[in-house]
Amino acid sequence: MTYEEKLQKIVGKLKDERDLTRKGHKTKVAFDDRSFTKVRIGDICKILLKLQDDEGAIKIIDAFQPIETVATEQIISPSNNDNYEGVKVITIELDKEFDGWYGNYLLGQKSKLDKIDWINLLKIYDVTLDIEQQLQIINSTTIHIPCLPQMVRFQLLFPMDSIGTRRIYQDYRWEGVKYLANQGVVKDLKLIRDDLFEYGSIKLTVDLLSFNDFLKEIAKEYQRRNKVIEKTEKTKVITTRIGKTVKSKAVWPEDFKWEGKDFVFGKYGSICFKSEDRRFILKTLTDKKGDWATINELKGKKDAGYIRSTIKQIEDRLPEKAKGHITIISTQDDDSKEKPNMGAYRIRVLS
Repeated sequence: MTYEEKLQKIVGKLKDERDLTRKGHKTKVAFDDRSFTKVRIGDICKILLKLQDDEGAIKIIDAFQPIETVATEQIISPSNNDNYEGVKVITIELDKEFDGWYGNYLLGQKSKLDKIDWINLLKIYDVTLDIEQQLQIINSTTIHIPCLPQMVRFQLLFPMDSIGTRRIYQDYRWEGVKYLANQGVVKDLKLIRDDLFEYGSIKLTVDLLSFNDFLKEIAKEYQRRNKVIEKTEKTKVITTRIGKTVKSKAVWPEDFKWEGKDFVFGKYGSICFKSEDRRFILKTLTDKKGDWATINELKGKKDAGYIRSTIKQIEDRLPEKAKGHITIISTQDDDSKEKPNMGAYRIRVLS
């Protein structure tokens, strides 16, 4: 049984006893050599000493140790003796200090590697591997890792290249480094905007002993989970390349244009509406060339309900070759950071 498993058992008992105590009163808890079938009393004593001396969460009030030559038990004063070898019974006291400590303990449990979700694990592992690569090359514990590397290891963190996903991925990188700082693996974090494209780097200092242990732990956890995922999804790693530039405007082919009352979708065919209202909506969308058109711009003399139903009809009337390549989406269907706050639609062209 690991230290963490033993600690969980002991803390669980402390919390149960604390819950049974009337509000405003102190709690007394006694542990003996029969308290846990799988945790020795010697280990219990060591953990309780750590909770008292290092964490300030509890107070040991007495401990009893049997004496072979005397029929009675000897009382060991916790104030002047930290040797609890051979202890038979140890009694502690809980007060409001334990309540505060327990809240922090629960928060710490949520951030453990085996508890966090898959996306968060990838965020942390991504920057951890970057740090390891830099340590192999630079003879210093103070290093820089890019905010936006040219190669992305994990497709889930960067499924496609756009302005929105670049911003999200940079947030992921910063969150991963902040996690390492909270775990004491790195320190002295600083964002540096030092390149021509304003993406920059993250400067940090590595605690080598903590980092080496953490790298082994997270690699083991990643491999454990990835084996399970590979069986169901065949997850791909190292898939997305990031170029130095990205178009700020939506993709809009040059051969998409109006010819009289017909709108031609290049090689995919054309569409024509006799209704002036429907043609007005389509023209408003196409004039935006893939960018957003608000509902107010689209509705003209009609209401918002008419816009929604008409856009569905326009999609249904798209040329067969265009379906699967061209869609009309609303702000509700788009998760990019560039979308307007108000209701809007745009034509999205897929390659």
